[in-house]
Amino acid sequence: GPDFINGRAKKEWLTMVGLCAIQDPPRPECIDAISEAKRAGVRVAMITGDHKDTAIAIGSTLGLVDEKYPSGITGPELDGMNEDQLKA
Repeated sequence: GPDFINGRAKKEWLTMVGLCAIQDPPRPECIDAISEAKRAGVRVAMITGDHKDTAIAIGSTLGLVDEKYPSGITGPELDGMNEDQLKA
C-alpha cells in the first residue's frame, strides 16, 4: 500500500528490465463477416472484458468504430443507461 511506497528511502528501487507486448489481431473472416452484416442492415456490437481503449482499437480494426459510433461504453456506463439510451 501507500505506506510501503511512501516509507521507502529516497533512492531508485525499481529497475525496468524489459517490456513485452502481444497482439492477437482479428481474423480476416471476422472483419469480412462484420462488414457483410453491416451491409445487410445488422447493427453489430462488440462486448468484451478489455479496457475501453483496447476495445475501441479492436473495434476500429473490425470496422465497428466509425463516425456514427466513435467510442465505446464501459460496464458501469451501460448499467446507468435507461431503456431509451440503450435503444439509441
